[in-house]
Amino acid sequence: MASRMRAARLALVGFGTTINELAWHATPFLTITHHDSDRGPARDLEARGFGRHLGAARGLERLSLVARIDEALRDTGWQQRS
Repeated sequence: MASRMRAARLALVGFGTTINELAWHATPFLTITHHDSDRGPARDLEARGFGRHLGAARGLERLSLVARIDEALRDTGWQQRS
């Protein structure tokens, strides 16, 4: 799993322990939160340059989600900085 994380261009994950592992491997990530208590910390990480928070799972609309993922895939500058 570690080698896949390291090789990935970016990862789409729930907000949890995995983000620490992705950060260790310098793999940019997109988070979707499932608990209200995770929204603030997810936004804080994004503000510090770690990943992008896509929003809460129950409030995401499919087309908006696809557009934001596509944007992250095309933004190579963000991928290098994140």
